[in-house]
Amino acid sequence: AYEQDITRQKLNRVSSAALLEETSRRMQTLQDSQSERDDGISALQKELEECSQLLSDIEKRQEELGNAASGYQLKLQRQQRQQQQLEEECRSLRGQSDQLEHRARILTEMEKSLDGYYNSVKSVLSAGAQGRLKGIVGTVSQLISVSPQYAVAIETALGGSIQNVVTRDEETAKRMISYLKRTKGGRATFLPLTSVKNAQPFKQKEALSEPGVLGLAHTLVSVEEAYADVARSLLGRILVVDQVDHAVKLAKKYGYAFRIVTLEGELLVPGGAISGGAFKNSSNLLGRRREIEELEARVKKSLMTI
Repeated sequence: AYEQDITRQKLNRVSSAALLEETSRRMQTLQDSQSERDDGISALQKELEECSQLLSDIEKRQEELGNAASGYQLKLQRQQRQQQQLEEECRSLRGQSDQLEHRARILTEMEKSLDGYYNSVKSVLSAGAQGRLKGIVGTVSQLISVSPQYAVAIETALGGSIQNVVTRDEETAKRMISYLKRTKGGRATFLPLTSVKNAQPFKQKEALSEPGVLGLAHTLVSVEEAYADVARSLLGRILVVDQVDHAVKLAKKYGYAFRIVTLEGELLVPGGAISGGAFKNSSNLLGRRREIEELEARVKKSLMTI
């Protein structure tokens, strides 16, 4: 019995030791599992923080892209409005250009057909253009150009002489007159370059300093040097003044000794006569070529703008 008791005690000690060892092992296993879980939880928490930061960054970027998209949309709308405005301006410019071209074509046709000239002058010029008459230089209106501000005054000053035909010499003028007689083409006035010289000078030089005086008419036109004597003979003794009040005072002061013309077309002649009123000039002989050139320049500029 004693031995059995001893044996039982030994077995109990062995069982207790084994149990203690097993318990210790299980505790270690649990501790290791807890540590792994803790590490896992820490890793998951870190990953969660990273995902949260990434989500925040994505939301921020999304907001930035949304703002950028709104900005681009506004810019696109502004560009579309600008494009629409430019298209409207282009249509307007094309319309203006078409009108200018139409006007230029009309004036060009009028110039080619000699619209506005006397039939006698047309006849002579046409014969010259066809080579049947030689030595024709052109009409006064074709040789003289003037700025718009002086156009009415100069056309008034020239009167009918604006259609005088300038010829190379007296012999040419004689042939022109014979041609008109032969064809019963009417009458015309000719200005041979060889005889239109030494025009009488304007003697009242002090009148050029009077109030409102703009100058002698021939100094206000443009003409080639070869035809300067023509302009001087027709306009060299006519004063151009700004308005009729100055013209009347000037004429009275100098005893109506010379012709005076105003910018609006009033004409005062020696002897005291004054003519004036509404100026009507549908043919625009003097300014027609200038207007054609100006219209062509404006059309070219419009097309370059478009």
